Amino acid sequence: MALDFPNAPVSGQVFNPGGVPAWQYDGTKWGPYAGGVSGAFVYLGTLTANASAQLDWTSLSLYDAFMFELVNVVPTTDGGASTNYLQMLFQVGGTFQTASYASLLVGGLAAATPAGAFEADGSGVNLSGYGTQFYQTGNAAGQGVSGQIFLHAPNGTANYKSVTGSVRWRAQAGASGGGNATATVGGSYVGGTGIVTAVRFAMKGGGTIATGQIRVYGLAMQGGGVVLPAGAPVLVQRQDVTSVVAAVSFAVDATYDEYELSFFGFRPSGDQQLALQVSQDGGATWRAGTEYQYSFLYFASNTASAGYVGSTGTSGIGLTGTQYSGGTATLASGTIKFYQPAVVKSGHTFQFATYCHNPSVGLTTVNGGGSWLSGVGAINAVRLVMFGGFNIAVGSFCLYGRRK
Repeated sequence: MALDFPNAPVSGQVFNPGGVPAWQYDGTKWGPYAGGVSGAFVYLGTLTANASAQLDWTSLSLYDAFMFELVNVVPTTDGGASTNYLQMLFQVGGTFQTASYASLLVGGLAAATPAGAFEADGSGVNLSGYGTQFYQTGNAAGQGVSGQIFLHAPNGTANYKSVTGSVRWRAQAGASGGGNATATVGGSYVGGTGIVTAVRFAMKGGGTIATGQIRVYGLAMQGGGVVLPAGAPVLVQRQDVTSVVAAVSFAVDATYDEYELSFFGFRPSGDQQLALQVSQDGGATWRAGTEYQYSFLYFASNTASAGYVGSTGTSGIGLTGTQYSGGTATLASGTIKFYQPAVVKSGHTFQFATYCHNPSVGLTTVNGGGSWLSGVGAINAVRLVMFGGFNIAVGSFCLYGRRK
C-alpha cells in the first residue's frame, strides 16, 4: 500500500495517517517511525519473577517513554532487615548505578501514618517502603507491590532521567494500621545525563523476588507506529511539476535495495519520449553519452496492433514511446523499478511499465527494460528527462524505497 505523504515536509515531521504505521522525515527521506500509535501504549513484554535476584529490561532505544506495570511483586523475605524494599536502578554507561539518585516516596500506611509522610533514598528509585514511615515491605501472598511506574525520555542526553508513578503494597506482618501502604513515586538519577540503556528491579540489600510480574509498555509521544515488514514501500520523495522544468531528479543510496519511481499526470512540452538517466556524483553531472540500451513491447489502441522497440547506444533509457504534448485528457503514467543502486557493478538495470498517448497510434501500453552499461560503479541519483531537448510541462513524480 502506498501512502500519500505530505508535500514539503520539514526534518523531524511525523506523518500518522491513522490505522496504519506512522512515519518520520529525517530531512531527506521518509522512514518508519519505530514507536507506538501516537499517545498510546504498545505492549512489549513481561518480566516474571521466580526467586529472582533481579529483573532487567534491556531494550529502551525505540520509544520516548516506558510504563512498567508492577503486578503483585512479592519479596521472598517478610520485612526483616532495613534493606528489604523494591528498587529500580538505571544502567548508564554500561553499569547499573547504585548511587547518585534523588528518590522520594510520598504517601502513607492506612490508619497509622499521617498523609504526606515520605521516605527518601539515594541508592536507587524506591518503589516500596523500608523505614519508620512505611515499615518493611511484606511478602503476604497476593499482596505484593503493584502499580504503574513511568520512565521518561531514557534516550535523551540533555536532562536527568526521571521516574514517576504510584504504587501499593502490603507492609511486613505486624505493621500498625493493617499494613496497607500506598505512595506516589518520584525519582531521578542525578549522576549524569547519559542515555539509560536498561533498568533493573531488585530488592535493596540482595534479597530475591519470589513471585510477580512486571509488564512493559512503550509510548511514542510524537506519533508513530510499528515498523513495517520487509518489502513495504516507503515514500522517499514526491515532486509535483506545475510549470515547465528540464528534468526531475532523485537521490538514491544504500538505504534501500529496491526502488520504485512512479509518475502520473505527465505531459511534455513537445511530442517526444520520456527517458531515464543516471548520475554517479549526486546529480552534479549526468551520464548522457551513448551508454544505455533498452527495449520494450507496446500495444496501441488506434491500430489495434502490437510491436517492439529496441535500441543500443542511446543517451538514456526510453520509457514511453512518443508522448503527445497537447491536451490534458490522456496524460501519461508509469512505474520504473531498479535495484541496489549503491552496489559497484557493471550494468545497472531498470524495468518499466508505462501508459502514454502516442500522437500516431493513440493510447499505448508499454512494458520493457533497459540498462546503463558504461563502466563499473555505483549510482547515486536518477532523473527523468525528455529526448529531443523538450521539457517536462506537468506531472507528479514519486520515489519509493522498499524496506529491507
